[in-house]
This record gives sequence, structure tokens and C-alpha cells, in this order.
Amino acid sequence: EDSIRGFKERYYAVRPISVEGWKRVCYRGPKRDANGEIINDPNGAPVEVDYGSFPFYWNKSHYDLLPRDLTIKKSDLSPEEVADYKRLEDYVGSFP
Repeated sequence: EDSIRGFKERYYAVRPISVEGWKRVCYRGPKRDANGEIINDPNGAPVEVDYGSFPFYWNKSHYDLLPRDLTIKKSDLSPEEVADYKRLEDYVGSFP
């Protein structure tokens, strides 16, 4: 099964420009301590923080993952996902 490795020599940073787009990248939730307990402010209300829906950076533990842990075979995609992937390939392929 093909992977996307090497499909493009150049990569671009992309960021959402709408509130709805940011909601898909980040979400707001209660801050937790090392034991997973919710941290409250002095008034007893939960402290809210932003969380990423996916990792924004890599750390040493990511290198312990095998490539198969980070990829999805094209054959496992739904027809809609295959169409979306094709649109993404076409879009990225249009870059200079």
C-alpha cells in the first residue's frame, strides 16, 4: 500500500482563519493536575485552558511510534475520505 511519504518536496504551514476552523484545531476544557484532577481557581470555578485536537509538536515519545501507528491505508478510507484526499493531493500539487 502506498504511503504519502515523498509525495511533495515542499510543505506549507496552514492555519484556520475562522472561529469555526479554530474550533476544529483547538478546544477549551478544564485544566488538570498531574493526577488528572480538575484545577479550580480561588472562587472554586474550574480553570479553563486551550487544548489541541492533535499534537502541535513532536517529542521523544513520538519516535517510539511505528509508521503504521501514524498512517491509514487508502483502502481503509470511506468513499468521501478518498474524494477529500484526492482534492487535497490536487490542491497541494498545484503549488509552485
